[in-house]
Amino acid sequence: MAWQLLAAAAPYLVKGVGQAMGIGRPEKEDFMPDTSYMDKYIGNLKSRMQGSETQHMAMQPMLRTIGQQGRRQTRQIEQQAAKTGMTGSGIEAQQRLSSQQNVITGLQEAGEKATALQVAENRRMGTESDRAVMEKERMIASGEQAFEQAEKGYNQGIKQNILEGVGAVA
Repeated sequence: MAWQLLAAAAPYLVKGVGQAMGIGRPEKEDFMPDTSYMDKYIGNLKSRMQGSETQHMAMQPMLRTIGQQGRRQTRQIEQQAAKTGMTGSGIEAQQRLSSQQNVITGLQEAGEKATALQVAENRRMGTESDRAVMEKERMIASGEQAFEQAEKGYNQGIKQNILEGVGAVA
């Protein structure tokens, strides 16, 4: 009769020993998502926000155009002064001063526009970075929830095995 009880309980004992040894126990790492790519992406966005690439890219063409216009105006003033015989006069100096003032004004406006573009780009990248951080946190929370469910199921399986073993012996 003892053999019959042992035979009835044997599968449950084997399963219980395996469970006691931790075989089949869920590991948290198995449920956690790989967010290393998200970390790299967020780091990239934050480093780009620290730079002024957009401002630089916006300023270069404007500076080139302003420089070309300034040189063209200077040549025109020189040619006009040479034609009219006003070279070295106060009128030529006034025209040169006015031309340089236009160049300075153009540079200021270009700088303001480029700065505004950089601020807008930084704001956009900040929003994108925040969105990525929220997505990463959502993924981690989802992994933790899946792990908790698996652990509850594992613990429930242990209880079920004990009850079935007792029932088989009874």
